[in-house]
Amino acid sequence: MFRKSMSLSSPNERFRRPFAAKFLIEGLSRVTSSFAPISLMLFLFVGMVIIHPTALRAQSDNSSIAGTITDPSGAEIGQASITVTSELNGAVHKTASNKSGFYTIAGLSPGKYTVAVTAPGFSTVTKTNNNLDPSLPATVNVMLPVGNDTEQVEVTAQETTLQADTATLGRVITSSQADNLPLNGRNPIYLALTKAGITSITSNVSTQSYSTGLGAININGARERDNLLTYDGAVAVRIRASGDSVGTPDLDAVQEVQVLSTNYPAEYGRSIGGQIRIITKSGGDRFHGSLYEYLQNPVLNANSWVRNDNANNSNPNYPAALKTNSVAPFTFNQFGFVFDGPLYVPKVLPKGKVFFLYSEAFVHNPSLSTETDAVPNAAFRTGDFSSLITGNPKTNHYIADPKLAPLVCDVANGGPGCFPGNIIPQSRLSPNGVGLLTAFPTPTPGFQIGANNLLETARYPIHQEIDSGNLDIIPTDKDYIRFRFIHFFYYEVNPFATSNYDIVPRIYNRPNQTGSLDWVHTFGPHSTNEVLFTASHDAARLSIDTSTGTYNRAAYGINYPYLFPQGKDLPNKIPTIAFDTTGITTLDGSTYPSHSQGEIFDYADTFTRIIGNHILRAGGLYERAGENDDDQIAFSNGTTGQTNNQNGKFDFSSLTTGGTGYDLANAALGIFNTYSEIGPRNETPSRANMFEFFAQDSWKATPKLHLEYGIRYSSIHPFYSLWNNAGTFDPAFYNANTAVQVSPSTGNPIAGSGDPLDGTVLFGNGFPSSANGHVAIASTGQYNNLFHNLPRGYIHVQKLLLQPRVGIAYSLNSKTVLRTGFGRYTSRQGTSDSVFLGGFAPLQQVVSISGGSADNPGGTAAATGSYPTLAGEINQQSPQPEAYIWNVSVERELGFDTVADISYVGRHALHQQFEADVNQAPAGSAYLPTGTNGVNAYRPYKGYAAITEVYQGDTAFYQGLQIDVNHRFSHGLGFGVAYTFAHSRDCGSFQKNFLPNADDTKGLCGTADYDVRQVLVLNSVYRIPFRSHSRIANEALGGWQLSQAYQFQTGTPLEVLTTQDIAGVGAGFQGQFLQITPGANLRGNGKFSNGTDSNFWFNTTNSDGSKIFTTPTLGTFTTQHNRNILYGPGQDSFNASLQKRFMTYKEQFLSFRFDAFDFPNHPNLSAPDSTYTDAAFGRVTSKTGQRAMQASLRYSF
Repeated sequence: MFRKSMSLSSPNERFRRPFAAKFLIEGLSRVTSSFAPISLMLFLFVGMVIIHPTALRAQSDNSSIAGTITDPSGAEIGQASITVTSELNGAVHKTASNKSGFYTIAGLSPGKYTVAVTAPGFSTVTKTNNNLDPSLPATVNVMLPVGNDTEQVEVTAQETTLQADTATLGRVITSSQADNLPLNGRNPIYLALTKAGITSITSNVSTQSYSTGLGAININGARERDNLLTYDGAVAVRIRASGDSVGTPDLDAVQEVQVLSTNYPAEYGRSIGGQIRIITKSGGDRFHGSLYEYLQNPVLNANSWVRNDNANNSNPNYPAALKTNSVAPFTFNQFGFVFDGPLYVPKVLPKGKVFFLYSEAFVHNPSLSTETDAVPNAAFRTGDFSSLITGNPKTNHYIADPKLAPLVCDVANGGPGCFPGNIIPQSRLSPNGVGLLTAFPTPTPGFQIGANNLLETARYPIHQEIDSGNLDIIPTDKDYIRFRFIHFFYYEVNPFATSNYDIVPRIYNRPNQTGSLDWVHTFGPHSTNEVLFTASHDAARLSIDTSTGTYNRAAYGINYPYLFPQGKDLPNKIPTIAFDTTGITTLDGSTYPSHSQGEIFDYADTFTRIIGNHILRAGGLYERAGENDDDQIAFSNGTTGQTNNQNGKFDFSSLTTGGTGYDLANAALGIFNTYSEIGPRNETPSRANMFEFFAQDSWKATPKLHLEYGIRYSSIHPFYSLWNNAGTFDPAFYNANTAVQVSPSTGNPIAGSGDPLDGTVLFGNGFPSSANGHVAIASTGQYNNLFHNLPRGYIHVQKLLLQPRVGIAYSLNSKTVLRTGFGRYTSRQGTSDSVFLGGFAPLQQVVSISGGSADNPGGTAAATGSYPTLAGEINQQSPQPEAYIWNVSVERELGFDTVADISYVGRHALHQQFEADVNQAPAGSAYLPTGTNGVNAYRPYKGYAAITEVYQGDTAFYQGLQIDVNHRFSHGLGFGVAYTFAHSRDCGSFQKNFLPNADDTKGLCGTADYDVRQVLVLNSVYRIPFRSHSRIANEALGGWQLSQAYQFQTGTPLEVLTTQDIAGVGAGFQGQFLQITPGANLRGNGKFSNGTDSNFWFNTTNSDGSKIFTTPTLGTFTTQHNRNILYGPGQDSFNASLQKRFMTYKEQFLSFRFDAFDFPNHPNLSAPDSTYTDAAFGRVTSKTGQRAMQASLRYSF
């Protein structure tokens, strides 16, 4: 069903891609052939619904208009005729009020509508400008004055109205805000940050973004990946759980951005956080269009604080070309066009039936990027570590000579066991160890910010294109069809994305698409049917720019023999090199090149039936998803003893047995703590199904009381491989009597002593014939014993995943609505982006060796190829993540077209992912006589190194006070105020968070990583009024508009960890917590530091001079829970936009716009240094953010 897409090698090849029609037709043909049984099931379900008077609704963006028709005394008027007309394209919908005066029309697309009401004995009332937001019903009550129905009364609705007929807490960003607010990069996802309850620890309203990503947004304390992002109903989140979207919509094509934050009804599923639903515009009954360009360049922007702070800028002897006292050269161009209107052909296609919109948006950004890192002293390459002897016992670091052990070498005072003068003789240096140090750039002379001593600049070209095609078709007065398609193309060469240095530049290629087809059929005033089909395709093609040769390990003298020399994608690519003590920035050779792509098809059907004051709904959805991963690297370079680099990873530690006591000196001698390597990669074609049904009643119980109650049922099936090349370590299948035996001194398996893969299982009952030619071991039969007739998806499907929802909206009066609700929510998880089930032995060799020489990492085991295997585990009983969310809110109309909402929101999430090493050695194992080299001998499961388990056990809590004030743009003014006061706690904020101690499942419990206590966001659009009898004055001083967006938020949490194995449990963790003096005062003076003064953001010493942060006793973990007990500096953002419109001809005009992001040029303080071995530990020594100016021209007609 899934095919591999054409490979693109340059931006120009984008023009050979298939277009919208081909994509959708091909997708539809696949779906109709593959999904025939489920389509039949859904149509049978619809038939059942018709027989039983309920309603079926797809998870679309359509909504409804409802209200009550009354006379001047307040009495309800039955059988009044209501006509609802789209103000965009003239589509007409009719109904009549019931005996309670209540009416509703469902299945309406978002936009503005005119509601006309007639009844005998009353004047006709026409109410225009009624806003219908996506997924949120609009209330349009109409009072008919007594009179003749030929008498016309026209009323203009307020722009901002109460949500009296829904219990959902929804936030809407209108097209006026999207078009006018200063938005750096014009990414509509970031508009969500202007609403209460929506926070981010890395992004704000001035963050430049225009590419992939989910915006690092947290909604009501949910993880970023708990949220659902849709474009016109199509899922826009990658199947790979990597936190990426499938692209960014063109802002000029966006009609509204809606955030369903809490208590959304049973018809919406697939997320346990919030939903960001982006709806694109429809074409109108008149032709409109615009052409535009946005420009940023060094003339307009300010220099960054880091570049300005370079001490070499004031050195007259330093080459001018290398100074950084000016803005790095770049030109940012964002340009495109949008065109919409009616589509007709005389005598063939009449007017008023088809409306179109087409837009294209481009980004051309050949920028220059700046990076700061900490690199080793260049003298270390020659074995000269004399600079570590400072003459001060507090800062001295003498290095031990391993050959002189057990003679004493005291770190502070030296001794007979040290290298004389801290210099390693040339004859003792390891050629490959020196090569690994040589791969790091040398420090930048005279540059030092905190621990960073390297300043690099490199070219960072980015190209992007977004194509949008929309059709709205009205074939009859009972049918409405909407087609939406977005093609997103992104290409970049990022010099620092992988290695952290300009050594292994990453080429990133993303040609992605989303499409949706929505058909609403009206059977009568009380029944409608909606069919929604959506498709999304994401591809990630990542490679290495090899043109410079800097990636080549041979250039640095690195030539150690690989454990698995065959099947390397780039045989000469450098390895990954990490240090655990000195704070050196890891040099990462990366997992690339790689390729993955996925597709999601959703099919839903809708039948809506209105009975009295009830809108009864029931619905069903089928999803078919798949991902082809030629990227089966199951481990992380951020975890000691693990790697995702085919060419290997060296971890150097100051605690390595038989070492020097200093990680960089160990590297010079070639003494590694662990070495990890991966064999030829394995491609895995994953597929999965999901079935969902719901039933819901939206009941107008009284004119003031609105009740919503419903239930959703989800049957979420785990991903499985078409070729059955997926597996896991399962403790239930491990037998210590048949497992391989290991050497007690090295922990390496003894060849021939037992089964080295004891406990490893493959899913299914064997390799299918389709696996031949794709899976190397499929035709050999060598590992068929690992099949145990386990389910192909392995994880058990939850039988009763029911999600009740209930909500109440009560109108105290015409200006006040009380709202409360409660619900259970569950989500569909993507394919794992960490523990790939196709990335383990025997499908793909992954090993980790403890202790050895960089000149021959395999050591004596190389002769037999018997190494400790890295593995992963997925618990077969893993439940789906779920959340319970509740809220109480009051919404009040303040007058002047302004509405305020004050809400309390609570959330409790369960079964979220984090990771742990289930093969962790007992604490202290590394400090037994065999030392760190033999730690694998003490692990519970012999023959294995670390076994990373994906653990579905995280619990999260959120409580928040949210205030949202909104005045939609009218009479020349629009504004919004959003304030959030909240607290989030969890036991892991990210699916790749790793337990420091696998035996303490609550070891990560504490303040969440994304706990931002307070956020205030202000935004406004103001059309400056000016009138004059002088035409010249009107042209010069009229037509000006000022838009502003300000954001203020408190700091984000941080913690102090060490990557040293203090506990002595062996590699396989990401960090261990330090001990903190009980009762210590952690609050510093909160001031910026130049690195040598007495300013500390947080205190690192007690009043008596002793250290607050200390390592626990060797061989133990701290019993304190010290996660996220510190907070970094807050962040401020000031942004404004000034634009002027010049009328040219009739309804055509030219607009000039000037945006200023962070216009005061007030850099924010960076996070304090939390590496306890750094000299700048506890200090804030850097700043981030600078003024960016943007000019634009737009011609509209």
